[in-house]
Amino acid sequence: MAKEGSAKAKARSLARDAAETEITATNPAPAAALAACVAEHDEVARLAYLYWEARGCPDGSPEEDWFRAERELQAPASVLAA
Repeated sequence: MAKEGSAKAKARSLARDAAETEITATNPAPAAALAACVAEHDEVARLAYLYWEARGCPDGSPEEDWFRAERELQAPASVLAA
């Protein structure tokens, strides 16, 4: 009985691995989208941290810096140059 359960678990694992491989091998868009999302998040985090430091590292309301960083990164370059 233990061998049967182990075999089923291995089969599920192989099926999951095959599905993940198919997504990235035949259609790299999901992997690329995830990488872009992570990169964008990291960029917002870095800028928000700089804003927080510039404000003297106060306690509370980190959302203020996060939302400001998001707005500035999403704004067209022409808006920022003005």
